[in-house]
Amino acid sequence: MNEKKQTILVVDDELSIRESFALILSESYNLLLVASGEAALKTIADSKVDLVFLDIRMPGLDGIEALKRIKEIDKDSKVVMVTAVNDVQKASETVKLGAQDYVVKPFDVDTILSMCERILAKAILEREAKEAREKAKVKVKPIEVIGQTFKVKEVEEIINRVSKKDTPLLIEGEIGIEAEYIATLIHELSERRLKPFIRFNGRDVSEEVLKSSLFGRGGGIGVFTLKKEKGALELAHEGTLFLNNIELLPPGLQASLKEVILKKEFKREGSISPISIDVRIIAYSGALLKELVKEGVFDKELYELLSETIISLPPLRERSTDIPFFISYYVDKFNDKYNKSIKGFTKEALDILSGYSWPGNVLELETILERLISIKDADYIGVGDLPFDIILNSSTPLLGDEIRELNLEGIYSKFEKELMLRLFKKYGSDIRKIAKILGLQPPALSVKLNTLGIKEVG
Repeated sequence: MNEKKQTILVVDDELSIRESFALILSESYNLLLVASGEAALKTIADSKVDLVFLDIRMPGLDGIEALKRIKEIDKDSKVVMVTAVNDVQKASETVKLGAQDYVVKPFDVDTILSMCERILAKAILEREAKEAREKAKVKVKPIEVIGQTFKVKEVEEIINRVSKKDTPLLIEGEIGIEAEYIATLIHELSERRLKPFIRFNGRDVSEEVLKSSLFGRGGGIGVFTLKKEKGALELAHEGTLFLNNIELLPPGLQASLKEVILKKEFKREGSISPISIDVRIIAYSGALLKELVKEGVFDKELYELLSETIISLPPLRERSTDIPFFISYYVDKFNDKYNKSIKGFTKEALDILSGYSWPGNVLELETILERLISIKDADYIGVGDLPFDIILNSSTPLLGDEIRELNLEGIYSKFEKELMLRLFKKYGSDIRKIAKILGLQPPALSVKLNTLGIKEVG
């Protein structure tokens, strides 16, 4: 990762003071100079600023009011007040408002340099400590690709190789494959593992919402409407950004993302100043992007940037021998989550699950297992606990003992109850009409409703 100069903003209405700061700091830091509190707020909302030197006495919006607004825009901003001798008492009180320190005019070079070094070094330590605390909250299993098939071993080799790089990469496969899990493994194996791993989903929202979620928002019309909201790109700075369902990004966002990868900078929505970004992008597509490029619905240059490395994951039905490995993984995961001690599934249940085609892939398997484990209290989960549609659609035949294990009466009651509820939803409280549809007399329907635990209406 490239080391970039930190940015310091100097806010003072006196040109000579701004020039003094420039002489002292411009060699070691990226410097922004403005002459008013109003301009300072716009800069804070517009740019990434690591430290602010803020004059306490200025025309218009003075330093104290500017400090309050800066903290509202970005509560983590580091601010040092700049003051004359006769305002020292007022400057010292600004520490209660969030200022880090104050410096008295005229100041010397060593004082300013040492103050910058101290505050910025402390900010880095605070950020790293926060990241470490967040990491410590997460129970991390040993890094491994789940499964033993040849294709899985091939994917494992690619992961070990690309995790040492920083270039973008693309994961392709059917909806529901373990794309995010693979992206997480790559992040955890990389030099970025102590930095953020941020997820961004390109599905089912408007282009405007997607844009602000990805790039963030800044700017505003007046002093009191200025704001700064970090998007996924900024949150992932120095870490990894996982772009889920990238094939669904609108053309405008595809073009913007391409520019981010090429220039390593972006602008928040409503802002004019570019922000440098250091982030690794891992994208997942549920469709073959190469085909979408041919159809003219996906940006060719963006595809070329992403496809230097492509990880293709086969659907779960093509690696059914890996299903027991996934089940073992999720049993451990959901035992921890729900404080359970389930030992696993019976052999017969495993055979049924392994014989099912899993059209929703690993996501469907995970959802089913979480539901089963969250409600089960026995040591093992058997055939009778499995969803009936999975049993019926599994290629594994049921034997006599397994059929007897099924609660057929309960399955029928569940079907009856679902039918009744749908009829009530469609016809409201018209008991006579519902009874006629079912070929029952109204009193018989009332008895049936009571048996099924449905509150009679009407």
